[in-house]
Amino acid sequence: MFYKNLTFYRIKTPFPHPKDLISLLKKARFAPCLGLDGFSEGFAPIQPHGDHFTQLAGNSLAICLQREQKILPPALITAKLNAYVRQIEATEQRSIGKRERQSIRESIIDSLLPQALAKPSQIHAQLDYAHQLLLINAPSKTAEILLSKLSQALGGLIAQKPATTTPLTTLMTQWISQGEAHFPFGLDDNGTLKDEQHGATIKASKHNLADQDITQLVQHGKTVIQLGLIWREHIHFTLNPDFTLRRIRFADELLQQAQQQNDGSESLFYTQQLIQSQKLPELLNDLANLAGGWVKEST
Repeated sequence: MFYKNLTFYRIKTPFPHPKDLISLLKKARFAPCLGLDGFSEGFAPIQPHGDHFTQLAGNSLAICLQREQKILPPALITAKLNAYVRQIEATEQRSIGKRERQSIRESIIDSLLPQALAKPSQIHAQLDYAHQLLLINAPSKTAEILLSKLSQALGGLIAQKPATTTPLTTLMTQWISQGEAHFPFGLDDNGTLKDEQHGATIKASKHNLADQDITQLVQHGKTVIQLGLIWREHIHFTLNPDFTLRRIRFADELLQQAQQQNDGSESLFYTQQLIQSQKLPELLNDLANLAGGWVKEST
């Protein structure tokens, strides 16, 4: 699948051989929530009705973390708690303290969990063997869940958050100040600027970011904290200071390329993974080079 979001890590630990990785993931496979479990997570087949835990395409290996979260409406818990407290206060003629109230609340949750509906979700990722990258189709907080689970499954993983010599806020602000991004990037039509002194933000959407009214904001001290960019006319995305990419959109040319080689869901998944594994690392490398290169890990 083509990713909509991207959080990535630079991995300092060599990835296991794909065959070994499959065995490790199966040992940490997903099992549904049972009884008093509030949530469950584990690795699962990469496609809903498939049985393959990984898929190799080029130098990338696709994986999937399955999660299940029991849903307990807070209003329901509060209503049951208040009713129970009123009953005790009426029958025993005493008030309920904070600690006892919390204990009652936990008992109510335990009684509701076995019947609660479980909400499923998936986190998809790719292990890039060529560049030692972990590419995750999720915002940063969600990505950390997969990183943690993968590290447990592999017996440890040294992951480094991406950072460049020139901070991305500095680079994005320079580009808006100049009215253009440096090749192979171009400005898209959205961005967010922040007044660092007062904290106010200004959002631009469907706007020519090279217009004078935008460049003047930077000249008056505003900092760019989000910027819509186009990479080599192939990928549209919004860049954040922490190197996460949001609202990723692949160009029609790449979508058509994937469809032309599609003869089924597995084939389409493979083709999209292959295209993505070629384009995204190149995009990230181009961006890092323009920002002075990756910050070397301290020793």
